[in-house]
Amino acid sequence: MAKIAIGIDIGGTGIKGALVDVSSGELLSSRVRIETPEGGRPNDIAEVLKVLISQIPGATQDLPVGICFPAVVQHGVTMSAANVSPEWIGLDADSLFTKSLDRPVHVINDPDAAGVAEVKFGAARKRKGLIILTTLGTGIGTAILNNRELVPNSELGHIEI
Repeated sequence: MAKIAIGIDIGGTGIKGALVDVSSGELLSSRVRIETPEGGRPNDIAEVLKVLISQIPGATQDLPVGICFPAVVQHGVTMSAANVSPEWIGLDADSLFTKSLDRPVHVINDPDAAGVAEVKFGAARKRKGLIILTTLGTGIGTAILNNRELVPNSELGHIEI
């Protein structure tokens, strides 16, 4: 039986979410998108997440949530803030979202999540050696994996436009 979770990507301009089969990486619902609230403050984003989850078909209360976030993330604590409010710096995002959404939540750096997914399900699945993944969105992110092991928060830089 598939293990299902709610996957959410918080970006500088939009927040996207869908049901995900975590054993295959496949989306199980249509993707829902809501604009990131101006200023990108933690409590404002938490409120948007409630609305977003309510719009995902099949998103029941018993499902855990995985959140990709544009920041250095250490054990669920956001240590930086790219294209969102500086209020995120040093914030326990896991606890904020777990409390506001009333369900288990885990937050990870967005390119790190993409890198792990590529190793598990995508083009890097059978590759060894050094893998560098680049994400393109409101900003540019990177993940580095060595022999399929993630080097966490290995962003190569941040460019403001």
